[in-house]
Amino acid sequence: MDSTTNGPERAVPDTVAAGPRGTLAANVKRLRLARGWSVRELSARTGTSKALISQIERAVANPTVEVLARIAHALDSPVDEILRARLTVPEIVRGADFGPGPADETMVQLLFSSHERARFEMYRSALPPHARSHRSTHGAGSTEYVVVLRGTVNLVVGEHTHRLEEGDCARFASDEEHHYSTDMRAALTQTLIAYPD
Repeated sequence: MDSTTNGPERAVPDTVAAGPRGTLAANVKRLRLARGWSVRELSARTGTSKALISQIERAVANPTVEVLARIAHALDSPVDEILRARLTVPEIVRGADFGPGPADETMVQLLFSSHERARFEMYRSALPPHARSHRSTHGAGSTEYVVVLRGTVNLVVGEHTHRLEEGDCARFASDEEHHYSTDMRAALTQTLIAYPD
């Protein structure tokens, strides 16, 4: 007999809590600032009023599909990308939250799910004691998934460190600089990096 569990409840990222307009606001502002553009410059490049761009970035406007398409084109980003909620903090599932289950049953546990189509790369990494991986980023819109198969690792995303024990897993926006490190014990991890189409 198979038993399936849906992992522990996890906090919803801020951009999701703010709804689609909040997600759009954060993405447009982030992409505009990444190009070093002012609101006035994005307005000029899209043929949209400065006031409307400002309202979009404050999540108070409900732009038409045509306006969304012009903004996405100017920012060199697909429309679905500027509407996609971004992981604002790593989402961590603790291995200790899952019981072993009955000895005579196969246990299937949902860790993460996604409805997006994406290309991906999968890696297995062995880190010796007192090691640190290279600092890396994987491009706009990428998401990294990691599971600790053995040992303990420190996941550092931006300025924040998250300690992951054996059996823990996490996902995070990997377009932010990140790396892994170990303390006194070696560790083995499996990672999957998903890239937007």
